[in-house]
Amino acid sequence: MKVKQLSARIDQQLATIDAKLAKLGDSSKDATTDASSQEERIALLNIREKLLKSKDIVWRAHNLQEQDDVQRQLRRTHQVGIALCLISVVAIIALLAGYLMTA
Repeated sequence: MKVKQLSARIDQQLATIDAKLAKLGDSSKDATTDASSQEERIALLNIREKLLKSKDIVWRAHNLQEQDDVQRQLRRTHQVGIALCLISVVAIIALLAGYLMTA
């Protein structure tokens, strides 16, 4: 699943929780808050907090993956550069050896 899709799903769930919290808040103004509605409110707030943490973790993991991809690409570029240098050294040695044998 892509990060943006996962983030969008979490945002939808957060919106649903926010709506439920708003509804609980409105109902608590009209009547006295009972223990069950207070427990439900606490549970929704805990779920909301966990969803926010999950969203943050998903984006951090995504950013780390992107950084790792960049580092991997740089490492490959360095390896190709070193290989080309080694090939050049071998070619120069071969040319020198050929020149010295003919001289």
